[in-house]
Amino acid sequence: LELQNLPGRGLVVPPTEMMPQDALPTADPDAPGLVRADLKFGPCGVLLEVSAPGRASIKGSKPVEVECEGRMVWPCLADAHTHMIKTNTMPRCSNPDCTMSTALQCELCDRPRWTHDDMATRLDFSLRCAFAHGTAAMRAHLDGVQPDNPEQSADTYAVFDAARAKWRGKVALQGVRQFLKGVTQSGSK
Repeated sequence: LELQNLPGRGLVVPPTEMMPQDALPTADPDAPGLVRADLKFGPCGVLLEVSAPGRASIKGSKPVEVECEGRMVWPCLADAHTHMIKTNTMPRCSNPDCTMSTALQCELCDRPRWTHDDMATRLDFSLRCAFAHGTAAMRAHLDGVQPDNPEQSADTYAVFDAARAKWRGKVALQGVRQFLKGVTQSGSK
């Protein structure tokens, strides 16, 4: 439900500091620890006001209202540390002893398969899963960016930029270049 620029009526939410102390919403008997409230959203879905049901202040012309009938509203998730470029490779490159050194070797062995289409497919799958589970912002290490492989670095940036454009307004993406100092495509130090 897109609540941008709309007041939502009759929602069930966790209590927040934004709730006015003189007009606290009442506890919801069907949802212990939560309260019924009306919420007013502004541009980009930013929460502007929380009030007891029926007490939201609506200024200016009467906006469209959404009757939410007791549905729950929770903040979206923000994942601040991801590696979406190198994810979803397990079937073709496993880490049998679950150590960091083996994981890095697996990554280096798998990198020749990291074509533009392969990275785009894996990144899109990661974003679809994250979005389906309520994630609204992600910061991702761009593991395909390597000083000894400018072609793969360019593909990594292009894939990430295309995904960021495609998902704009749904999942905010921030890419961070990362490479391991001294470790090259060939795995030498």
